[in-house]
Amino acid sequence: MSSANGRLGGRLSFEKLEDRLVPDATSFVTSLYQNLLNRGPDAGGLASWVAAINAGATNQQVATAFWQSPEHRSIEVTGYYQTFLGRAPDSGGLGGWVNLLNTGQLNEQGVEIAILTSTEYLNNHPTSDSFVTGLYLNILNRAPQPFEVVLWQNILSQSNVTFVTASILTSSEKYLDIINNYYETYLNRAPDPAGQQAWLNNLVAGPGTIETVAEAILGSAEYAQLH
Repeated sequence: MSSANGRLGGRLSFEKLEDRLVPDATSFVTSLYQNLLNRGPDAGGLASWVAAINAGATNQQVATAFWQSPEHRSIEVTGYYQTFLGRAPDSGGLGGWVNLLNTGQLNEQGVEIAILTSTEYLNNHPTSDSFVTGLYLNILNRAPQPFEVVLWQNILSQSNVTFVTASILTSSEKYLDIINNYYETYLNRAPDPAGQQAWLNNLVAGPGTIETVAEAILGSAEYAQLH
């Protein structure tokens, strides 16, 4: 805290500095609980995160910690099961996927690909037509055009379900849908064209991932100013 006083030229006391920082930090942390964990903060968790920010943790670091938390990962995996398999996850499956995410063995797209190419998903979509249609509905939130079904059926005949699934999941259409959703959910606005294109380039060409884009937006000054 002495270094903080030094940067401020000694104009603020410890108490006044805390008064200035805590409300902003409290609002920021509360918004992360609501946006990522779908709940209000518990008193202990809120106090801990606010203290961490006031001790020097950046908004980016805190946003990343929330995104990568077991609780948020559980929400993500549960969403995959409900969207792709039409059911809640069994406890073993949920814990297994969350562990793979938390240990860095798979990222979000890796888990999605694994579920979308699982025996259960394939059994629910036994023909090439139903499989391609299912991917479009589950990944792109729209039905495919007839020519798109034929296109992917031809590709499928020369490759495999993993290649087709990964291709659709990492398509520009899917990435734009993700970027637009992040802006609307976290910044309460549509993306500006320049920002949208920059994030798309970051995802398509690398090194960005859908996780790092979300974490960057949640840790941005714009997000903080909104909360």
